Amino acid sequence: MAVIGQGQSWDSFGLNFITIFPENIAFYYPQRPNHALNITALYPNTKVEVFVSGVSTYEDTMPAGKPVSVPLSSGIERHQFGFISQTVRISSTKDIVVQSISKKGDSVQTNVVQPMKHYGTFYTIPSLNYSQMFNTFYQSAKNISKRYSSFRLIIISGLDLANSVTIVKTLGNQTYTLYGYNALQLQMDGTETAVYADSKVAVMLTHPCVELEECRCNMVLNQLFPDTLKGTSFIVPSILNTSNFWLHVSSSVKNSASGGDLKPTTLDAFSSKLLSLPSLQLGSQFIFTSYPASLRLVVPGMIIEPISQDMFSACYLAPVSSTDAMALIIAETNYRDSVYIDRDLLLSTKWSSIANSAYSSVLVSLDDTHVIWHPSTKIAVYVFEMSTNVYGGPAIALSSKPDPLGCALEPSKFDVVITPLTWPESLQYCMLISDELFSPSNAAAQAEMANILNNNETMNEGLWIGVRRSLLTLDWYRQKAWSNKSTVLRTMRFHILFMSLVCSGLSLKSFGKDFITAFPENVAYYHPQMSFNALQITAFYNNTLVSITTNYTIVYDHKLQSGQTKIVHFPKYIEQYQYTNSTVFVRVNSTQKIVVVWLSQRGDSVQSTVVQPIKNLGKWYIIPFIKYNQMMASLYNTSDQLALDDWRYSSFRLIIINAENNANSITVRSVSTDGLKKFDIILRPYELNQLQTNGSEIRLDCSGTAAVLLTHPCLETTRCGCNMVVSHVLPRGQWGETFVVPSVKNLNTAWLQVTNTTTVMHKGQNIKTQTYNSSELISFPDLKSGSQFISSANDVSMRLISPGLVVELMPENMFAACFLVQMNSTEGEAVIIAETTSRKNVYVDIDLLASTDWKPIPDSNYSSISVSLSGTHVIWHPTSRIGVYMFEKMESRIPYGSPAVILNEVPDRDGCVADSAYYKTNTTVMTWPESYHYCLNMSYQLSAPSSEKAQKQMTDFLQNNGGPGYLWIGLRRSLFTSEWYWQKGNDSEYSVSYTKWADGHPDKPWKALCASMSNKEFSWKSVPCCTKLRPFCYKEAKYFNEMAFDTLYDHFSITCFCPSS
Repeated sequence: MAVIGQGQSWDSFGLNFITIFPENIAFYYPQRPNHALNITALYPNTKVEVFVSGVSTYEDTMPAGKPVSVPLSSGIERHQFGFISQTVRISSTKDIVVQSISKKGDSVQTNVVQPMKHYGTFYTIPSLNYSQMFNTFYQSAKNISKRYSSFRLIIISGLDLANSVTIVKTLGNQTYTLYGYNALQLQMDGTETAVYADSKVAVMLTHPCVELEECRCNMVLNQLFPDTLKGTSFIVPSILNTSNFWLHVSSSVKNSASGGDLKPTTLDAFSSKLLSLPSLQLGSQFIFTSYPASLRLVVPGMIIEPISQDMFSACYLAPVSSTDAMALIIAETNYRDSVYIDRDLLLSTKWSSIANSAYSSVLVSLDDTHVIWHPSTKIAVYVFEMSTNVYGGPAIALSSKPDPLGCALEPSKFDVVITPLTWPESLQYCMLISDELFSPSNAAAQAEMANILNNNETMNEGLWIGVRRSLLTLDWYRQKAWSNKSTVLRTMRFHILFMSLVCSGLSLKSFGKDFITAFPENVAYYHPQMSFNALQITAFYNNTLVSITTNYTIVYDHKLQSGQTKIVHFPKYIEQYQYTNSTVFVRVNSTQKIVVVWLSQRGDSVQSTVVQPIKNLGKWYIIPFIKYNQMMASLYNTSDQLALDDWRYSSFRLIIINAENNANSITVRSVSTDGLKKFDIILRPYELNQLQTNGSEIRLDCSGTAAVLLTHPCLETTRCGCNMVVSHVLPRGQWGETFVVPSVKNLNTAWLQVTNTTTVMHKGQNIKTQTYNSSELISFPDLKSGSQFISSANDVSMRLISPGLVVELMPENMFAACFLVQMNSTEGEAVIIAETTSRKNVYVDIDLLASTDWKPIPDSNYSSISVSLSGTHVIWHPTSRIGVYMFEKMESRIPYGSPAVILNEVPDRDGCVADSAYYKTNTTVMTWPESYHYCLNMSYQLSAPSSEKAQKQMTDFLQNNGGPGYLWIGLRRSLFTSEWYWQKGNDSEYSVSYTKWADGHPDKPWKALCASMSNKEFSWKSVPCCTKLRPFCYKEAKYFNEMAFDTLYDHFSITCFCPSS
């Protein structure tokens, strides 16, 4: 069956939609109905959520350009008259297109759901005398006017607020109050009607069963234009081989209509007429009215809203679901030969001129979804399909502005750089700012470029464009940005039962070689459900030896390779539930850098956190009391019931772990309404202690380095549900004065907790009411609208708190150049914060983050964006520092997460640096082959300055570190072809595009086959390979964003160890 929607012809994509499914034939009809939404995302990684009656029923992240069908229950069909709360609302993070599909037996109807931005406040709804059309065509005199006066009107509120709607009729007006996202269904009485609303509404005209022929009927559905979008000239499409065409004309003013074989017709104000248009069988017709009006093409079983000439667009999406579909394209006759379908010019000789107009039309077969566009003028496109009946309507308009390069969702932008650069430098410059060198591909693009340059008075020199010759074939080609970039496809498969493995890393470099942690109690150690406790260890280098020690016993000792992840499971008694000293710590040591994540699950209580390397820990901590009962009482309006439950939320716990191989003296100061209490704890090497906070602020002063975890085994999230929470506490030296609080999807309530300070500023106001009370929870509803900027009077630690969620926020001074995010579900969300002026330069792995969904953060120079991700990724910026948070959801839909794992604080234009480039020289002289093997034996290679940047880096090193004379570099000639090539380790690279030969070099091939470099002029000379010179060795930089991370995790279970009593 067809899924072509009867959409109106302006851009029909957006972020927010609402619709309703009217009755199809009859709600009691014995055949089972099928109702669905067809949703197509225009950008990759688009998060889409569907709400029915305000309840989320579907949520997914969609790829670009692939329609996704979302089935709905049969009970979604609405046949009752009056108010309706069962509306269907769709929201997304990026632009999407939505179609509704309703099928019952042979009655099929589709509709392009218009985005809320296109709704109006005034609609004229004409009386449609369907019985006149039916009786005229079948030469019948049936009294069926009552049947067709039962057309129905559906009005849907497009805002989440009360809306006053007035129905204007001849016999008197009726006013209704329509509440947020609700609808109203009324029966038409065969008279003209108008709808006035205080706020925007959508209006649909529908009938459950209009007659097609004797004893057959079909549902019809038409979403109406608001009166502000009426026109005076229309091209009505010719679609069927029948003379039973009727034109329904309506107007709110006195008007006239003519064109085709219409008889001259005059309409009174607020009236309509159904006019026969048999000439439409011969071809599309041009119809015009003296004043703005709305037109409908009516044939048995179908109503189509024709596109007014004012609403023609530059490009359309034509969705097709069968092999028997046609597109009717209307274009200006003088420009009709420049219509494109996708990337190909439409070559057709079947264009037909439309009488009394400057337009032509052509019918084109389609077998799939396509984009139809024109580079220089506006067109109109209709799409029709064939099942038992023919039906369809206008295609989906994507852009109203023609663009010579294609169908532009975002308009082309030109930027002329004044600083002269070489062609390669120009290409790299453009790619770094998410652009490309302009390469005009047709006459219209060339004209657009010429127009811009003619208007730029500062330009009087030549400019680079993105066209160049191949070095191999000398053929000219266009160099598009990242055209040769490869994509690595990683298969994801999970064999463990964790609901989420999000990493709760804090914002220092969270990789290292030495770690220590422990596993807090999850729900209750005696709970009947099985618990899962594990460490997830990821290596960055080959042959990384990892060992795990607990209770002073090595329980794991294995090698990992670069990008490999191992999940090590622990027995159930690893959990800490006693308030005492314990040696059931978990130490992880490695020979090279790794990241360690611990995971804990019992039932739906899931937590994970990045284990911080010991180098990130401190000696002085302050942990405020979290007044969780204040938040829950406010949330459920049950303060009297929860007032007695202080003890439940006083049971937050601290686990203090000695991170040193020496005794550690911990001074604990407990501050509460009862005053200050002080006591000491002595921890042996790597020993831990768990204590209860008892509703107090806790201050720790340690003689040695310690790790501190704030945890609660069973924190209430709903009236009958709880989950464990855990948060690594920042030591005092890592606090800050300014923070960006991330906006997390589906986080309905949020509070802030700030350590002792007098002032917490947000949007110019102090939101902290209780001076120096660190247990105060500050309600923070503004987070729903987007990420927020916060500043304080002094360095503080700040937490974001919501039911079941405690997140330690990163201060602005801990923003970094690149982060690692590890998400093992399909519902991962990364919140990225970047300077507004450079936000378009954020990368995910090797790809630029292409998105228009950035939101400026008030009162700051930052913007933020939420990106849906799964798996392991590196997020980085080449020139400035950013902030990254990562979140996932439990099965109960409760989000949790934290700052992502910092990999490097210093931006680098080439990527996220794991290891910087290294150079090494030797005072011993050798031949070129000896030098080559000398470097290779140290895991280096002979230096290969294959670009101007590499030459400069090498020159800088030699100026500070090199002695006099010449050094070998990794350039030599082929013995067979005499062609120069770079020998990079065991690989040979024959594309030598950059050289710095001294005068008179290179010499003849029979005189010199190897290349050396002067340590004075830094130019190159060709030298016989047996000459003895010093080797100049080089190790390439290693980048995290170029690593391939394995998601097929290996598992290892520790079956037994003996904890001490």
